[in-house]
Amino acid sequence: MTLVYGNRGCGKTRRLIKWSAKTGGYIFTATKEGKKFIESMIRDMKLRGKAHVFCKGDVIGHTLDCPPNGTKVSIDEFQQFLHDMIPQYEIEEITFSGDRKRLRGGIKENL
Repeated sequence: MTLVYGNRGCGKTRRLIKWSAKTGGYIFTATKEGKKFIESMIRDMKLRGKAHVFCKGDVIGHTLDCPPNGTKVSIDEFQQFLHDMIPQYEIEEITFSGDRKRLRGGIKENL
């Protein structure tokens, strides 16, 4: 698993879009609004038909936008998923376990 981190606007989602276009994997986002935003980025990057995104609503509604089981996915804004899982709490910190190797740009770590 790879952790991509950084401030807003530093290229995290753009990186996921390029990954999706290159590998055929899907980007998974928590909301329909997030999906629409990423779809607009895909169009702007001229990667329509190459990069793919779906949202939690697609999985729940079993829409055609939902990739098959076993498909590799990257999650955009994973903190939204955590908030949905335990909305009664304010998440202050999170930890990750695993070997960590810092990669270029300061926005990616392998876990």
